[in-house]
Amino acid sequence: SADTVDVLCVSSETKKTADQINKKRQEASLQVLPIIEVPLLTLATGEPLSSTLIRQGVVNRVGTLYESALEKTLVLTKEQRAFFAELQGELIKKPMAGNGLQLVVGDSSLQKFLANDWHFDLAVFDYQIGREPYEPPVIAKDKIDLIATNPAGAISTHLTSVLKTALQKKMRNVFVEGEEDLAAVALVLIAPLGTEIYYGQPGVGLVCIQLTEEKKNKIYKILLQ
Repeated sequence: SADTVDVLCVSSETKKTADQINKKRQEASLQVLPIIEVPLLTLATGEPLSSTLIRQGVVNRVGTLYESALEKTLVLTKEQRAFFAELQGELIKKPMAGNGLQLVVGDSSLQKFLANDWHFDLAVFDYQIGREPYEPPVIAKDKIDLIATNPAGAISTHLTSVLKTALQKKMRNVFVEGEEDLAAVALVLIAPLGTEIYYGQPGVGLVCIQLTEEKKNKIYKILLQ
């Protein structure tokens, strides 16, 4: 109840609300509460840490920018390649169809989505299946929205930048010159919480990665090793 509150703890952004609370307390003949203003945690970008940025998948709860692991082109180590060769999500037969974005990585996976008329918000493809070209292309060339360049076994800064643009501008078709295999890893770090990322596990089937704080933190740590 109102008379069991001893103090109002606020930030610079919420102090006005605390003042309004005290005004209402005065009107109700209750004691005005002391206000303690706590400084906001500031990110490397200069922005204050907020629950909005956490939900958007930009930072974790201690203010670490997930994307900072992708500031430079990453060439994966033998250990990292072995880790990402393992199943990174749940093996499925059809999309989970949650409330978040549905992202598809890989031509074979995209073929399956299109054949079944499954919804997706973003597709990343390289016109190769099993590292071999095929015909006809899963997406016609005149339907490509953005093109990224990315070497095998790496996550280039260009790929990361293009994927960010596609998400921000809601562009649907991203073609990768080189290999798109690790685009799913980049998407784990830059897409919002609740996103579902679909990719094909060679010889196994369709896999869904559900983006949680735990998953983002795990992939972030692996890329820093």
